[in-house]
Amino acid sequence: MTCSTHKFLLPVFSLFSLLLCGGVRGQQVTIHGTVYNMYRTRPLEAVSVMSTGGRGTTTDSSGNYYITVTTKDSIWFSYLGRTTVKFPVGSINYFSGFDIALHVDPTELKEVRVMPRDYKADS
Repeated sequence: MTCSTHKFLLPVFSLFSLLLCGGVRGQQVTIHGTVYNMYRTRPLEAVSVMSTGGRGTTTDSSGNYYITVTTKDSIWFSYLGRTTVKFPVGSINYFSGFDIALHVDPTELKEVRVMPRDYKADS
């Protein structure tokens, strides 16, 4: 082989290696965190967590979520029909967790006490 052939084969081999290793598609990472109400006093259950890559999940009863995406994706959150902006995965520190507080004010009702009937007073 001549020197010019080696110059051609090296870039082709490098590109082929990148495609096999998945470097062109983006590295897969798992992002985890907790979703809170706007005051950060209560975790939110059943918040949708979605990615631009088509994956999605929901938060559990403790507001926790786990989602596996590529570093090229973005994620966003949706709760009660309201969505957040998209957060690029490449700018998220996925080792320490990605907690977020959504600007929703869950409605809380006043406490109601239910007492048993007093049979003698009702008769």
